Amino acid sequence: MSDGSPHLEYLTGCCRTDGTRRGASGGHAVLDVFAGTWDARSLFWIRPGEKPLESTGTMSSQWILGERYLQQRYVGAQMFDQEYAGCGIWGFNSTTGAYECVWCDTAACMILFERGSFDEDKKVYIADSSFISPTTGQIMRRRSVVTVRSNDEHVLETYLGPEPDADELLQANESGSNPFESAPEVLRVSSLDDTFDAPKVMEIRFSRRS
Repeated sequence: MSDGSPHLEYLTGCCRTDGTRRGASGGHAVLDVFAGTWDARSLFWIRPGEKPLESTGTMSSQWILGERYLQQRYVGAQMFDQEYAGCGIWGFNSTTGAYECVWCDTAACMILFERGSFDEDKKVYIADSSFISPTTGQIMRRRSVVTVRSNDEHVLETYLGPEPDADELLQANESGSNPFESAPEVLRVSSLDDTFDAPKVMEIRFSRRS
């Protein structure tokens, strides 16, 4: 029973355990299909129209913290003279109704945060994130599209292009410093209903390891 304390309401509400697998929200069950160990075959396009680089790897995903979050660890073959590896946390925000993910890897020194939705009828997850390119300083938008083919196969496609609102954000920052400092709204997630005209830069096919 709440005594009016916001902290107590948080603990007894969105993080309450009631004896079921997930007391937090049934939305977590959607992510069950991604749990397990997966063999991965990836394609990576450095430039549109060129032949993609091919690689293989392994993704291990397991539930943690009372099955509220799906922890992911990826280890791949060498690319650009180094082994590619990454890790992330994927979950469902029972307050906002959005799926959220944080991801970091050996390709760059940054942590990506994305927020999206899952169409249960189409079995498609779509999420957006924005970041500053470490090579050009340009604000970029990344869109992840995961299509579930079956319980044993899903495909991740990644699209990357300039943030459509980047010019407005940069103009708002007349000092020439980091645009995140004067325009924190770049951290928002753009509408997933808009048309994001950007090339595909990566495709990974995951097959469940038997």
